[in-house]
Amino acid sequence: MSGLSDSVKNIEVLNLGEGNQNVNSISLEDVLDMTDDNNILRIDGDSSDSITLNTDGKDAEWTLGDINTDSVTGESYQGVTGVENDTTVTLEINTEIFIDQN
Repeated sequence: MSGLSDSVKNIEVLNLGEGNQNVNSISLEDVLDMTDDNNILRIDGDSSDSITLNTDGKDAEWTLGDINTDSVTGESYQGVTGVENDTTVTLEINTEIFIDQN
């Protein structure tokens, strides 16, 4: 994701599109670099997609939170948060996407 975050700014939604998409890692810094001051990135996809997040151990960047439903679309999203330099960063990951925790 670091290559994408270098060239894309102020995005709110990342749609993984058709087919099998595997995001091998996404860091707090990636999200800070590509989002606006709200530091929230929503990721849409389906059951053929996966995202690997560092949620385990002392060096974990991300913490899984609540699942929320968007009142407009009816889609459910897994909340995932992290803190970088006292700034909270949030991912909203479609619950159809497999989250590989490491």
